[in-house]
Amino acid sequence: MLQAIVTYLRAAMALSSFMLGCYLILDLLLAGFSVWVLIVAVLAFVATHFLWPKGEELNSDVLDVIGDLIDLPYRLIALMLRGVVNIGKSADDIAP
Repeated sequence: MLQAIVTYLRAAMALSSFMLGCYLILDLLLAGFSVWVLIVAVLAFVATHFLWPKGEELNSDVLDVIGDLIDLPYRLIALMLRGVVNIGKSADDIAP
């Protein structure tokens, strides 16, 4: 019983963190760019990834779909960081 409450509480906190990140990205687009807002938005999406319960803890297909959707920004951030690292590794091949 307590485990189920903790699981759904983690899901609610992750969803709140995702909504905060979306709001901050929208704020970046509408109110002008700020590095601090961008950093907090990225941290909110990273927190969402780590807060969302993994595995068989959720017994709902709807929550599984929501989990996949809110994990997309984290996956995009990770993909971009991997791309930057790969460019840095291949830069050694270009040097004379």
